[in-house]
Amino acid sequence: MRKHILFIIPAILFIIWAASCTKTTTTPVIATDTVVNAQIATVQLNRGGNDTTDYRIVYNAQNQVDSIIETTYYGESQVTLFTYSGSTCVVQNPTSGTGTYDTLTLNADGTINTIANGYYNTAVFTYNANGIAQRQQIEYSESSTINYVWVNGDIDSSYTTPASVGGSNAEIYYYDLAHHWQMGDVISISDFLTYGRPTVHSKHLVTQTSTEGFPTQYSYKFDSRGRITQLTEDGSIYYYTYTN
Repeated sequence: MRKHILFIIPAILFIIWAASCTKTTTTPVIATDTVVNAQIATVQLNRGGNDTTDYRIVYNAQNQVDSIIETTYYGESQVTLFTYSGSTCVVQNPTSGTGTYDTLTLNADGTINTIANGYYNTAVFTYNANGIAQRQQIEYSESSTINYVWVNGDIDSSYTTPASVGGSNAEIYYYDLAHHWQMGDVISISDFLTYGRPTVHSKHLVTQTSTEGFPTQYSYKFDSRGRITQLTEDGSIYYYTYTN
């Protein structure tokens, strides 16, 4: 009997050791349609103290952004209007004093093909099976291109050509694999408030970017339905409410 016990004990110890060497993996939370299609109603951007800007988003019957009303803490207000015609969307800010506007041409899936601001600045977007592949920016006779590198459905890095003089221009992205992308993500919200739609997003939420070795971290808070209620970005905080 003693001989059998001596054989059993090493076997048990081997099993425990093998289990301890197994790589721990985290299964991502699969985004539900409720989260992905959550429609942002208001955004408050707090840059610290009383420095706040409130955005109220109005939608049309097709659930497209119809207007965005922007109000600062000091009571200054402006309205951005979105007018749709076929595959074109004109984004106009008539209360800015100059009546500035952007003209967007859209692809069949709603992604942006080009952005022209009516003066000298044009952006041209190309896509691959993952999402955005390049954004070419043309200003007067000069042109530069942001190139996006994808890994497993997420943007791994981006870099600009031609490269800027001195240093690396690559930006590295890090993710929260437990949360899939939604509109309140840090790399989407600015374009959403400008163009009524994102120009770039990944499969998961971005939690850090790093350029030339200098990291910037982002954190999120969620409601019981998994929607982002708060985004903290380098000292600024975005607060979100939803229509649905």
